[in-house]
Amino acid sequence: MAQDIKEKTEIEVLFQFLKRYRMPLILVSFTCAVLSALVSLMIPKEYEATAVVFPPASLSLDLSTENPNFGYDIEADRLLQILQSKEIRDSVIRRFNLVEYYEINPNSQDWLSKADRAYRRDLEFKRSTFMSIVITCQTKDPELSANMVNYILEMANKVRENIYKQNVKLAYNKIMDEYRVEKAITDSLYAILQKRFSDEGISGLLLLAPNAQLNFDLQQMTGKKTEAGLTSLLGAEILKYRFHFDRQNEYEMRAKRIGKMLEYPVSQIHILDAAEPNYRKTYPMVTLNVLISFVLGFLFTSFYFIIKPRV
Repeated sequence: MAQDIKEKTEIEVLFQFLKRYRMPLILVSFTCAVLSALVSLMIPKEYEATAVVFPPASLSLDLSTENPNFGYDIEADRLLQILQSKEIRDSVIRRFNLVEYYEINPNSQDWLSKADRAYRRDLEFKRSTFMSIVITCQTKDPELSANMVNYILEMANKVRENIYKQNVKLAYNKIMDEYRVEKAITDSLYAILQKRFSDEGISGLLLLAPNAQLNFDLQQMTGKKTEAGLTSLLGAEILKYRFHFDRQNEYEMRAKRIGKMLEYPVSQIHILDAAEPNYRKTYPMVTLNVLISFVLGFLFTSFYFIIKPRV
């Protein structure tokens, strides 16, 4: 009963307070709301565009075709790092002339740092709980926002391909160097053997004989005219030629395989939702700003009248 009386008393005090100061409370709150609306309407409108993508599990197109799964943590983190890279940032700034858009003096020493701050303010890259990457861009033009996001995705595919093919090209150049060395050795040995065959009157088909039959074939073809030591030496030279010829073929096959990797495109980023122009502004939010300003005006005015008698 006493609690009910206390609550009733507090409600009566609050009601009396609101009744006594209702005019200044309403006037100040309404003024704050109107000022907030005017300021919000003066602020340039901004529009947001969003894309949702998944990283592929592998850069290799063959592997992605055989195992078309989306990437996990490590692939998502790598893609996120590429999206936030300096190379993509600089390309976007040049492509959309963002220095002029942000009204930055290109002759100033810190123009790039200013453009970078503005760029990172308008663009957001984040990984979702589903391992997708969400790219959001907010600018004064809805089409610019969408175009920037889609261009970033296009550039990300190119950057991924360049990184991958740089390493593949290094491997290709290395294997081609080894192939050329082996080919030079093989050609040299082949020329020597052909001369020996010509001098000894031996058929060049001997090079095709199996290793186990090589000595026997040499003895049969050369007969008693050829000493055993000479036959053994020729057999060793043929075996040496075959060894380097096999290595040459191995390097050639590896070079062709790696060369195809240079020709084939890499797997593309999986785009779940591409960015589209959204003509509904996301900033400023006039209704929300007016509501917040009205509530804050009411609270500050109430606080003022509560502490005023104590001053």
